[in-house]
Amino acid sequence: MRIQTWLLASKCTHQCIYASIFSSVKKSV
Repeated sequence: MRIQTWLLASKCTHQCIYASIFSSVKKSV
């Protein structure tokens, strides 16, 4: 259960990071 929660949190974190990078790239372009 703990591993599943960690995986879910990791997924969300990666999505947030990707979204922030995408938005910053959009701003610079």
